[in-house]
Amino acid sequence: MSVFEIFGYHKDYWINGKYVGHIRMTEPDREHHGYSGRITETLQQPLQINNKTLPAGVQVTHECIPLCGKIKGATLKDRIQVLKEHYQNAPYKRK
Repeated sequence: MSVFEIFGYHKDYWINGKYVGHIRMTEPDREHHGYSGRITETLQQPLQINNKTLPAGVQVTHECIPLCGKIKGATLKDRIQVLKEHYQNAPYKRK
């Protein structure tokens, strides 16, 4: 469960470790987000990203990043409660 409102997702692309652009999505295309969800593949067909076209046969690395907004909750009291619940259920305990 996310503590933050999610407005959508970006699929970020890299070629040889250099960022080349992103595609905005409404739904995620994988279970794991961020660095742990990175996938490296060779493009089978050309891909349009922003104002660039990546040719087929290029090896790209991509990951899905959630676009987060504010903490969930209508009032300050609700937001504090959401944070308390999140930290109580975290696998580590703060001291």
